Amino acid sequence: GQCVSGPLEPLIEEVPVDGDAGHRGRGSVLVQQLMEEIRQLIPSDVATLEKIVVGLQVQDDQVRLSFQNDPDVCHSVVLACDGADGVARKIVLANQHGASKPSFTSDYKWERFMSMKAAQETLGNNIARNGNVFCGYGGYIVTCPVRVHGVVCVYVLSVHESRRECPNGAPPHLCNPDDITMQDFQFWTSSIRHISTGVQTSKKSPIFATPDAPNYFRGRICLLGEAAHGGSPHEDALVGVYLEDAYLMGALCAKNSRDYPAVFSSFEKVRRIRGQALTKASRDAGRILQLRQPGVRDDLRELRRNLSTRQSWVWSWNAFHDLNEATLHQYMLQTKYETEDEAEGDICYDFCE
Repeated sequence: GQCVSGPLEPLIEEVPVDGDAGHRGRGSVLVQQLMEEIRQLIPSDVATLEKIVVGLQVQDDQVRLSFQNDPDVCHSVVLACDGADGVARKIVLANQHGASKPSFTSDYKWERFMSMKAAQETLGNNIARNGNVFCGYGGYIVTCPVRVHGVVCVYVLSVHESRRECPNGAPPHLCNPDDITMQDFQFWTSSIRHISTGVQTSKKSPIFATPDAPNYFRGRICLLGEAAHGGSPHEDALVGVYLEDAYLMGALCAKNSRDYPAVFSSFEKVRRIRGQALTKASRDAGRILQLRQPGVRDDLRELRRNLSTRQSWVWSWNAFHDLNEATLHQYMLQTKYETEDEAEGDICYDFCE
């Protein structure tokens, strides 16, 4: 609810989200808690976490990995999940006209935690204890309760497309101009302004996204997750789609880990389409939540329709369909078949739903 002309009660609109898979509503999980659960599933003698890769060198039949404050190691292949600005993406996309580097989206994010008690006093019990998005012109605010800690996480996102450079010529994400402040929300209703109090003093984070990658692998290095398709956070689906990458790659490697060119090619064929859809959907979601998407803007009826259905493509993903398609492509690369129709009659899938 943004107040434009005089006092105005905030507009509270409940938008249930219906997905093709029967899911309903908005559910979130703290990333740190998710990572802790995943960490417990990985045997300590299988993987070592929290290492920082600073270099990759492709040799004859292996890849040498250099780590910060750790000795080098060599492996047959590298499944790179080192982020949008990591070493691997720069190597895989070295000659792809700028695709190897993430680009600044003109969006900024602030975040803070407030106590559940304070949030209840400001927003009311029902809103404080549920996830909410408050949309406005050129920005939006997200509140997410973290019940295990008894706090509410507040994210404030604001766009500044006119600020493409700083007065001193520095890149926009490295400067701190006076207009990139919380004053953009000064006309919002009092309760919304109150929950963002203190955010201005918190760290301001520029938001980046990766250009669409023409390929996900090069030689013995294959990109996954944010390294392959790092979108902006507006669609609220990044981590889920990254986990899909891990699932599919794991399944393909389990079938034939030695023929890595066929595995990487099959992975790229299936996941690049969805990865590009994620970056586009995230970009569109940002404009929609900031009431500046052409065809939607502040039309509340169209806004409701869009928000209630836009994540159906996320929830309705069929893991077995993608695995079938990738396995078929891998089989074609390893056999004499030239078309999928020819190969499909002969292939035997060794898994079931």
